[in-house]
Amino acid sequence: MAELIKGNWNALQGMATVYSQFREQEDIFVPEGSCDHVRENLLHTPDGKLFASFICTDPKVFAERTNSDLEAILYAQQQLQQQPGYPKHLPPLHIAMLPHLAAPSQLEGLQDDILFTGAYTQPTRCIEALNLGIHMYVLRFNEQNHQRSTPSQQQPAPQKIVPGYQALTADDLQKHLFTHLVGPGLDAQRLHPAQRQQRVIELEKEILLFTQGSLFQGDIIQLAGLLKEGCTNLDTLQRYVAKIGAVHAEDYRQAARLRDEIRASQRS
Repeated sequence: MAELIKGNWNALQGMATVYSQFREQEDIFVPEGSCDHVRENLLHTPDGKLFASFICTDPKVFAERTNSDLEAILYAQQQLQQQPGYPKHLPPLHIAMLPHLAAPSQLEGLQDDILFTGAYTQPTRCIEALNLGIHMYVLRFNEQNHQRSTPSQQQPAPQKIVPGYQALTADDLQKHLFTHLVGPGLDAQRLHPAQRQQRVIELEKEILLFTQGSLFQGDIIQLAGLLKEGCTNLDTLQRYVAKIGAVHAEDYRQAARLRDEIRASQRS
């Protein structure tokens, strides 16, 4: 579950620390094919370790906080902004890991937005949750900047999705996801890849806003990610939707079974 401990989802400042935490409760899983260095780090992950990243639009602040080369950061930013089609209204977000962040207490006194993406019993899950949290923050921050840069000529149109996912049953939530994400996402597979990704991003934004505060937003981001990549495997998509329904119904045994089925299908 992603929790914005400090900050406002509707007014993100573009400077954030995103982190997850490792809680050792079971044998550590090491992905097949991992190099010796990665294997060693995973197997010796201390209990309570934080996996954290820093996000910032200010190159100077970013360089100071991450001990990075300011000139290299400015050069990379210039190259990015010169790319064809780069939206001028979006300030580049610089992202880097914070390997020396040891405890949440070190975050006290920072001016950052602070996003906690949960505690997990496997280091790989901590990393996965961290990446999803970064993706969620960047998605929301960019959307805010897009809205600010687009002058409104009329009253905003009514929301396409009525807020209140909590009032839906698990079955109704799954139908909702098929209607507003999976179905239109599959239709978008006929588009050019760039157009397809843009269409799925629009669908993803609406669903994330609709389910804000839920325990399954990470699954929604993964589901949307499959659609962006061109996935048309209905069985895989249905498993993700069913897992979201199980979490919503607090049937965590069923959710775990579906999670394992998804992982097994991805390895095959």
